[in-house]
Amino acid sequence: DPRTICTKDELEGIRILPSVIPNYFNASILIPDSGSSFYKIKEKCAPDMSYEDFVSEILENDDFCKDGYELMIHTANLVSNAYNRLAQISQECGCGIPNKSRSTGGQAKNKGWLQFKANTTKVPFQVTASADAELTGDAILALYGMKKYDSIQQAAEKIVKEVVLSST
Repeated sequence: DPRTICTKDELEGIRILPSVIPNYFNASILIPDSGSSFYKIKEKCAPDMSYEDFVSEILENDDFCKDGYELMIHTANLVSNAYNRLAQISQECGCGIPNKSRSTGGQAKNKGWLQFKANTTKVPFQVTASADAELTGDAILALYGMKKYDSIQQAAEKIVKEVVLSST
């Protein structure tokens, strides 16, 4: 029963929310302030660059912005630790171990950053073709509510297009 994960004592810092699919739950660990910290460093090093170009430049040139690179390493390690913790708890609860990490929102729009995290964590990262998961979910629920699909799952299977970045 996937709900058993909700009763474990070591769940501090883990966010568990019910899925719209009955008997399923989403578990995640938030990494607070990573976006705002990266923003501050970007503004200091290259305020006129796009995030994607900024990350690319950091990854191609070690001397470009050392603080940015160090924050990327630190954040990727936090992601790795979070994944390992969720995998351990999942295994202990008999929920199955996730075989990839999912990312949404602004960070999911930066392929270089996602690939860096996949390489650091040794876990493939999965994103949807549209990184705005909340909007995609709204569309799925609306189309289901309008009777365009017979179930939420059917709507999701038709609408969501996944992209997986392999770890190296």
